[in-house]
Amino acid sequence: MIKLNELNFADRNLLENWYQNNAFKESEPFIVQFVYFTLESYFGKEYFFVKAGTDKPLEKISWIFGLLSGFDKRSSLYALADICNLIQYMRIKAPQLIKGAEGLKKNPRKLRAFFYELFIYRVMDENEIVNKKLVDDDGQELEGTCNLDGREFLFECKKVFLPDLELLDISRRLMEGVIVTNHSVVPVAPNIYQFNFKRPVSVNQLPVLIKKYNDFVGRIENRYAAVAEELEDECANGSLTISRNTKELLEQVRKVKNYDVLCVFDEPVQLPDGQISGRFGLFANFAVAQSKIYKKLEDVLKKVHRQHRDSVYENRIIFIDSESMSEFQMGVFQNENMFDLEWIKRLHKKMGLTEILCITRKEFTDTAGLLAVNVITPEGEESMEKIIKDLFQPMFNKAMRFG
Repeated sequence: MIKLNELNFADRNLLENWYQNNAFKESEPFIVQFVYFTLESYFGKEYFFVKAGTDKPLEKISWIFGLLSGFDKRSSLYALADICNLIQYMRIKAPQLIKGAEGLKKNPRKLRAFFYELFIYRVMDENEIVNKKLVDDDGQELEGTCNLDGREFLFECKKVFLPDLELLDISRRLMEGVIVTNHSVVPVAPNIYQFNFKRPVSVNQLPVLIKKYNDFVGRIENRYAAVAEELEDECANGSLTISRNTKELLEQVRKVKNYDVLCVFDEPVQLPDGQISGRFGLFANFAVAQSKIYKKLEDVLKKVHRQHRDSVYENRIIFIDSESMSEFQMGVFQNENMFDLEWIKRLHKKMGLTEILCITRKEFTDTAGLLAVNVITPEGEESMEKIIKDLFQPMFNKAMRFG
């Protein structure tokens, strides 16, 4: 639940705010300082300045910003430390990459893809694998080559995100709009607000639904008194349904989940100074069908395979990455239930892929950064599974090294 008087809508520097309010300054002082000074020195202070009320689509927001908002989450601290480890690796072991990375700082998706490339480069270098970074393959600049099993392999790195993130992004931006309104108008009436977008979802639906909410809570009689009966305001962009908050109705709403965004106000409480305080919770209903996840992976593999049709390299590896951490730009495999190795093996065979496929899955928890690696090989290359997996062995199911 979000408490109105705890929200911060001022212009602020996210990195400074994270450092000043970090919950682990005493228990993890080295990691906190390592993250702060590494990010500040690499990106500069201005990179982390956020102007209040700025509305940006998800692809234009750095995933690092999402992690910095979790100053009380140990999992976010470990994810940030992992990023800083890669920055330090680049500075010390691969300084030739620094200049090219500068232009990526304004493009969060490309920058995040580059950090995965850094991760693979570091794996190669720490295992003392002979490799070349950034090579030309039939006119395309690809990630590099490495020598394994006495052969030279071209390798390419791809980060794959969950499909339908546009719906999640629009839901997030609607929630932020509701928060801004609640901070300004301060409604306290114990109502339930259910927002639904028309399909297909579009960013153009946002201002319409936010205006519907603003118009309703902007009227003083609606601000303090719960509605007597359910109200529904529908248009071509979606709908807003307003109901009085009761225990029975709330249980039903949460069970049925017939909403895209849900805003729930509890009964208001009177503070010692006589003021009325309202508390509200915001929830997004976001689920992705398994079929869409596999379709996304299949599309990525088809695209990469087409790019390699005229490759001058006979041996090739595709590295695919999915991350699970406290931010909105979610990797394609968010949990074990989303990952079906046998299905991926069948897909690899059905597509007739000649590339070796290596899927890395990072997860950051409150105890450690964890890594899972699966390797799928074409017929005749089965021995490469162990060779590639062994490259990641020092990181398997162990806390990743920080600093």
